[in-house]
Order: sequence, then structure tokens, then C-alpha cells
Amino acid sequence: MTIQAIHYFMKEKVTRRSGLLLGQPLGQEHLSAAKEYMKAINQDLVAEEKHKVEDYDLNPQAARLKASGATAVIIACSPGSGAKILKAMHNIGYNPDTAGPLMLVSRASSTCG
Repeated sequence: MTIQAIHYFMKEKVTRRSGLLLGQPLGQEHLSAAKEYMKAINQDLVAEEKHKVEDYDLNPQAARLKASGATAVIIACSPGSGAKILKAMHNIGYNPDTAGPLMLVSRASSTCG
């Protein structure tokens, strides 16, 4: 999923600055793959945010992703957590391009809420 998301962003010429939200334990495998692949294609992974399955509030992660300057976010977690982070990002006025669970893709012009 993570490599597919990076391919999508490259194809659409969306960004050179990406952030990654990782759910535990699934996300750790995605982090290693993303770091290796993005280095190989000369892209910047500017943020890595982790959360636990039981985390209800993902506002801190959303705020740190926004502060990183990431213009795209790859969401490597469960669909439920993916929905939480999309809502948290929207609530703070941060609407980057995203790709995540089930390859649901959101362009910056879309909204969540």
C-alpha cells in the first residue's frame, strides 16, 4: 500500500514532501519500505507520526504533520484510524493530498467531515 501511494503521488506530480502516519504494529513495515523507496527516487519523507490502535485522539499527530510542511500524507493504518486522522487534519485546516487504507485517495481540494 505505501509504495503504491508513493507511486500515485509521483504519477500525479503531487509532492516532493510527504508525511507518513503509522498505526502499530502494521505501520512499522510500511515505514521501512517508504524510507528506502523514497530515498531511491529522491523524495523527502519529512514526518513520521505513530499512533496506537487504542488512540482516540489523533489531533497531536495531525498538528505535527501540518507543522512538518508535508504536502501529502500516506496513511498506513487501519481504515478506522485513517478516518480519525483525516478528520483531525480537516479540523485544523490541514488538507494535504492523502492515500491510505484500501487506497482511498483524497486530493487537497476535497474535504472530510
